[in-house]
Amino acid sequence: MPPEPGRIYTFYSYKGGTGRSMVLANFAWIMAASGKRVLAIDWDLEAPGLHRYFRPFLTDPDLFETDGLIDAFWSLAASLANKHPDKSGAAALDDDAESAIDDTKRRLTWKYFPKGGSIDFVGAGRQGAPYNYNERANTFDWKRFYDLGGAEKLTAMKTQLKMGYDWVLIDSRTGVSDTAGICTMQLPDAVVACFTLNRQSIEGVRAVLSSIRAYRSKSVDGSKIEFFPLATRIENAERDRLEIARKYARESLLEFLPAKFSPTKNPAANPREYWDKMELAYRPAYAFEEILAAFGDATGASGAADTMLSQVEAMAQCITDDDSLRMPDILEADRAGVLATYALGPSDGLKIKQVREADGGAGDTDFLRGVLAKEQLWRNSKFFWRNLLSRRELDLITDEDRLSFGRNMAYYYANSARLYRFLNSIFYASVILLFPLSLIIIITLASMLESAGKSAALVLLTMLILLGLLIIFVLVGSAIMYRSGNRPEGMRRGDVFLLLLLAPFRTSEPHDYEAAEQRDLRHTASSRKRT
Repeated sequence: MPPEPGRIYTFYSYKGGTGRSMVLANFAWIMAASGKRVLAIDWDLEAPGLHRYFRPFLTDPDLFETDGLIDAFWSLAASLANKHPDKSGAAALDDDAESAIDDTKRRLTWKYFPKGGSIDFVGAGRQGAPYNYNERANTFDWKRFYDLGGAEKLTAMKTQLKMGYDWVLIDSRTGVSDTAGICTMQLPDAVVACFTLNRQSIEGVRAVLSSIRAYRSKSVDGSKIEFFPLATRIENAERDRLEIARKYARESLLEFLPAKFSPTKNPAANPREYWDKMELAYRPAYAFEEILAAFGDATGASGAADTMLSQVEAMAQCITDDDSLRMPDILEADRAGVLATYALGPSDGLKIKQVREADGGAGDTDFLRGVLAKEQLWRNSKFFWRNLLSRRELDLITDEDRLSFGRNMAYYYANSARLYRFLNSIFYASVILLFPLSLIIIITLASMLESAGKSAALVLLTMLILLGLLIIFVLVGSAIMYRSGNRPEGMRRGDVFLLLLLAPFRTSEPHDYEAAEQRDLRHTASSRKRT
């Protein structure tokens, strides 16, 4: 029996500042901690930020190396413009949609996720400066994409995603836009509509939910999309004004409540039961960093009913209709370690290191982050070969690590591996070229010195001729090696020449990556020793 398809939920807000991304990230975390397969997609292309909530668990936390949604859409648009002649249209659409998204997924691992529980994350797009994310996001032509058959692509994508996950969660753009329409009308089974208690936010959400309900197309019936209005950033400072705004919001959005809580669909329903679980209070402690509530608040017996974590658990229970959902107990040491990685500015490095060493696999994440930083250094140095991976770093990278690499990182790894094949070729070439020539030079000089009557000028001339021959041999050898297919990107003719001269001594190889803070500590220690 095939597995039951999952559900796609879009988290939407009419205006910014509602905490929409925070809500989605926490919902995703609770579902994965409950053993569900979750895919979280940052579709807010104009102001991406969902990845910041997952920062401690991403190998590439700033997305400098990782392709994302906008990169996938550029790829999809290219495949539409160049149809596959050897496949039927439907098969090509399905394959392209699946492969484009698969290339951008990154798995978030956490030792508290039970078997079967996982989060795959798709960021908005590669954020590194050389890639000009803003230009790629702003110049993508959505109208042309649809003219080329983009609607069919999105339908194929929707089917593929639902077959691969229990929950697909989309962080939508605010307001009314092309991307917001895709997220709220064409893709979802349900929309979680976040709003704050002011007129613009309430009326904006109401208008958008009404337009979704009225939407019809060949593949979408908007009346079948379920809605979950969610009031956020509730401030209790001015109780009278709060009660007025709360009453206005609940009356305005009453018709959009799920059937279980809607008096018009279920006469026995009590909307108060819905709103008791679908309000999130404003918490000043969460205003400074993008922190998951599972780490911002205590879990288990140490937890409390009036925390952000308790409220997002109640929200998840209401949305899923599963009152058993709870965040598992987290050891305080593990919680402190994750919180330290969220912190802005300098932090207690020793404490973080100790916590990470206690958490199996966290050290692997630090190593991979160093590798990613070294790849950035390699590109910023115009592909200087000494910034390639060391032999030790190559050995430590696993097959699973390589499967998670993006295009640039895969290219960097391939060039690093090519470097050592090239250095081996250089070594054997030097043995073949230099040793016999050096032996001839030594024998010739020895015979000249032993021969009587040879003038010093003639000896000097012979030495210069032999030295010239040596240089010519090395130049010819380096030119041949330079044109060989094993040479890594960025290695120049002068580099090959020097390597050929020094190859017998094997002194020229890249070293392990050393982060800036490590260099500072080493330099400080050296200075103290000297003083």
